[in-house]
Amino acid sequence: MKKRVVELVHGSFTCEVPRLIASVSEFQLAIPEGNKYRGSFSIGAEDGSKIKGLVTSDSHRILTANDKFAGNTCNIIFGVDTEGLRAGDAVEGCILISSNLSELQIPVRAVIQEEQVTSSEGGIQTLEDFTKLCMRNLREGFRLFTSERFVKILNGKNRAFLALYKGMSHNPVTYQHMEEFLVSAGKKEAVTLSLDKQQKAVYRLDVSQKDTLYIYKNTWGYVRMEIEVSGDFLQVEKKVVTSDDFIGRIYGLEYVVDREKLGEGKKFGRIRVRNVYQVLDFEVEASAEEGMHALSNTVRKRKIMWLFRDYLGLQLKRMDYRTWYERSSQLVQELKEEDRNDLMVLLYEVFLAYTNDENARALELLWPVKEGKIKLNGNLEKAVYLSLAKAVNLLPVERREITPFLRRYYQQEPDSYLLLELLLREDLSYENMPSKVLYELERCHETGCASPFLYLRAWQLLEEQESLLRKLSPFMLQVLNFALKYGILTEGLLLRAAFLSGHQKEFSNTVYRLLSQGYEKFPHREILEAICKLLMKGNPVKKEYFRWYSLAVEHEIRITRLYEYYIETLEGSSSQELPQPVRMYFVYNNTLGERKKAFLYASVIRHKEQDRTSYLNYGKAMTKFAMDSLKKGRMNEDYAVLYQEFLSRPESYEAGQLLAGILFTCKLTCENRNIRSVVVCHNALKKEQVYPCIDGVAYISLYSEDACILFEDEKRRRFATTVAYTLEKLMEEKESARCCMELGVADTGLELYCCRERAWQMEVNSRTLECYRKAADNQDFTDSYRCQVRKRLLDYYVQHREEKFLSEYLFQMDLREYARVDKVSMAVILIERGMYEEAFSLAAEFGYEGIPVQLLLKLASRMILKKDFEEDEELLCLTGYVYQAGKYDEIMLSYLRDHYMGTVSELCRLWGKVRGFQLDTYPLNERILLLSMFVRAFPDRGDEILECYVLQQGRESVIVAFLTYLSACYFLQEQEIPKGIFTYLEKIYDREWEMDQVCKLALLKHYSESGSLTGNQEQQVKRLLSECNGLGLRFEFYSRLPSQLIQAYQIEDKVFIEERFKPDSRVVIHYQLQGEDSGTQEWISEPMKDMYRGIFVKEFLLFYGETLTYYLSVLEDDEVRKTETYQLSLVDMDTTGITRYKLLNKILAAKKLGSREMMEQAVRQYLWQDAFASEVFHMMQ
Repeated sequence: MKKRVVELVHGSFTCEVPRLIASVSEFQLAIPEGNKYRGSFSIGAEDGSKIKGLVTSDSHRILTANDKFAGNTCNIIFGVDTEGLRAGDAVEGCILISSNLSELQIPVRAVIQEEQVTSSEGGIQTLEDFTKLCMRNLREGFRLFTSERFVKILNGKNRAFLALYKGMSHNPVTYQHMEEFLVSAGKKEAVTLSLDKQQKAVYRLDVSQKDTLYIYKNTWGYVRMEIEVSGDFLQVEKKVVTSDDFIGRIYGLEYVVDREKLGEGKKFGRIRVRNVYQVLDFEVEASAEEGMHALSNTVRKRKIMWLFRDYLGLQLKRMDYRTWYERSSQLVQELKEEDRNDLMVLLYEVFLAYTNDENARALELLWPVKEGKIKLNGNLEKAVYLSLAKAVNLLPVERREITPFLRRYYQQEPDSYLLLELLLREDLSYENMPSKVLYELERCHETGCASPFLYLRAWQLLEEQESLLRKLSPFMLQVLNFALKYGILTEGLLLRAAFLSGHQKEFSNTVYRLLSQGYEKFPHREILEAICKLLMKGNPVKKEYFRWYSLAVEHEIRITRLYEYYIETLEGSSSQELPQPVRMYFVYNNTLGERKKAFLYASVIRHKEQDRTSYLNYGKAMTKFAMDSLKKGRMNEDYAVLYQEFLSRPESYEAGQLLAGILFTCKLTCENRNIRSVVVCHNALKKEQVYPCIDGVAYISLYSEDACILFEDEKRRRFATTVAYTLEKLMEEKESARCCMELGVADTGLELYCCRERAWQMEVNSRTLECYRKAADNQDFTDSYRCQVRKRLLDYYVQHREEKFLSEYLFQMDLREYARVDKVSMAVILIERGMYEEAFSLAAEFGYEGIPVQLLLKLASRMILKKDFEEDEELLCLTGYVYQAGKYDEIMLSYLRDHYMGTVSELCRLWGKVRGFQLDTYPLNERILLLSMFVRAFPDRGDEILECYVLQQGRESVIVAFLTYLSACYFLQEQEIPKGIFTYLEKIYDREWEMDQVCKLALLKHYSESGSLTGNQEQQVKRLLSECNGLGLRFEFYSRLPSQLIQAYQIEDKVFIEERFKPDSRVVIHYQLQGEDSGTQEWISEPMKDMYRGIFVKEFLLFYGETLTYYLSVLEDDEVRKTETYQLSLVDMDTTGITRYKLLNKILAAKKLGSREMMEQAVRQYLWQDAFASEVFHMMQ
């Protein structure tokens, strides 16, 4: 700007300048919430010449990278600061360009929008849109589900699913998690699988066979199936099948039945289809043989088994002889029809005939064997044959001693009970020797024989002589259990077994089974005591043993540690009342573990009304145990009863802190045994809480009703609504929470419970205030939740901003975080509390929108005083914002006067406000004048501003430059300027200041347009005309000056052709003159003189009646152009005057009009003046 002043003072200026152009006319922006915008545009001169200037903004949110620019093409970089703005807010303002060519304003409007979630299917705004995307493109849906953008669609009514999403998006995220999310959100039904068939039978396979099992799903969605195969003859093409393998809703699982692995007989196999929700089985039955033949062996074995079963029934006297005989005979006939070569069936038929006294038939059946027609192959067949042959007298006398043969056969197969039985019947050494027989039976058992007939024979011996039961060997236990199974066990032997169990050094499950089942038949005290003692030798605390301990307590049996095991194995709730002996015992002998001790105490507390004595006896111990357990963090339904009874109203901070940790525990029971963990997600908490699920029970903490409960299996797959569960609250938390709050306990769960999770539920009052303050600073909460809490706190602070407690809080608060939530409330509080620096810092960062202007005025004024009126960019923005809102005071106006920079019109308006407050305007005056000259603009009330500047003794160079600038505008560009400006031109001309020629010309032109001139003005005109004439400057407006002033310069006689072009142009005038009585002359071309800075002038002397026809050729920017043709005539000219030119024109006019008298008068006047001149004036030699 200083350079511009110098140029104007020295007359170096250009009136015609190129137009300033910009690459854009405006900016209409849409900025995603939370983002900032950076943009740019270019400006330059229309002709590409160099420009320079200043760039500013009228909005504090529109920032420019640089405040100055220079060059041929200048790139203006700017940004939009959106800090503190929310979706729906808008930023409006202009970028102001003040260049050496002109001023330019680029409007900027930016609307803050929510970030849009897009996909190949278009915008995704709701869960319904997301569901449709997944239905069409599951992979793209999964990519969106696992991206950070997904939470943006969980707004409005979908916000309820945010906690569910947080849990389901926890790594590792799978397609199953997304499927579970959609199902739990109610956006789709769960995928259910079904098979086209459940079983298939394949027979007579010559080669391997391939088949297909079709699997159907009921709806779209993700599914992953694991294929398990049982049976080595089955093979499947895939072990894992997913949604991608389905064609529509069908998948064909191909499987192969391998012929080579079938072998003989029938094989059974299974294909199991397993997913996270279902297990489907497909049974395959296959054989290489024909179906009926494959079944024959199985049926045959079953019929043989029936023969043995019936004979055992006969021996146990459960079946009469006739029924046994008929059924056995029928089975033998069926077996013979299936295979007539089965020798053992033949021998059994012989046995039937013998038992029925049909010896002749028995001999007939055995005769082919005796004759050697039927061969005896094994020892068993030989032994049976010998015994039957001897019984029916088929053997000769010399061969009737068969004992050696039987002994040899048995020695060769010592695990065969039938061989042993035949030997015992034939060998007389065993007769009347039951102990010896029992010994042989036990030896047979030890070799591996487990025949029920062996146990029956042994039982018969024990039944006859109970003293044979001397110890509970494995064999004896088998015999006794056999007797128990078939209901033939006697009370005496059971009591003897109970007695012998006392000699057991360790627990035996066989003995336990014998005694426990025997007790059902013979409920003797001795047996019950034996059972309990036996249990105590092993693992005595199994839950299924409680029945025995309970019975023992009921029968008042005295056994060491019986009561301890009673409690340890007791299942169920502590709501059941314990027996009186148990309650009395543990008053003095309480060695229970912590968990069972809690159970005992809880039971005592629950039944204190029924047994006040026990409650009082346990009181001290229970109180101490409750506190010790609380310190260890123990918690279940029994501990909860203790805490509720003794610690629900903590009196110390430590107790309150401990109680808060378990106060919100709930018992979750789930029947799905695959679940290993329970995951709890609260919207308000950053991290999820994971709790172990043991035996279907988990103890979880729930702080709000909006918590989302998820389940995780051993493969880390998560489930929500597809797992059924029950929930039980363990403690009444309301009163306890209040006590903890009053003690100032700092606990995340307590804070969430008190503050609530939903914004509309939050209520800050004097009681909950401290809890909200803690929550606002608690890093365990999410940023969004802490923002909600801070918003509620700010609302409360605004309502109570006059109270004393607020001052202390303000110094402790993170003001920046609170302002991020609600800058308006924060600013109101700080300003009204006199914390101006803090309020100014926050307003500068987050913006002023919404803050009451009156408070901003107060803030701006105080900060100006604090900074002692020193220039500060942020403070200037604040002051400008308040000023534009129509609020200001003396302090603000003084600050703006000294530092504000805007357009010329804005500065002029500011000048008017400053003048209105009668403040010193000197710096603003000069800034307006300088900027006006720089940007080539004329300020409103420019004459007043100049007058004020002159009165304040402004710099002479500035005054002269400004007058020069205005003079150029007036004279060269023919712009209107205030009349008062010419007063200053007169004064500086009178004072003979150095002034440019244009100022003199402007003043002289102004005089030509004035109606009348003062004496001083006439003198100035004479001086100016003399100077201009000396410089050869002659203009058309001279002719409008008073005739007595221009007569000396022969201006009246001349006609001026005056045109304006660029100063460097070359102009040629082409003209011809045509008199009234003469013909047309030829065209004459003459150059026009550039009289002054592009004002081209040509003088002509025309007589009355002559017509001047002309046009111009202009060479401008290397191009020649011609103007239109114009005509100029003196037919109506003024002929008054006494110059020779005027008199001649008067004569011609009188002649034209036919006025002889006027013509003669003019001729006499002309002749007289000519004679007078000749007489008075002589030519100089």
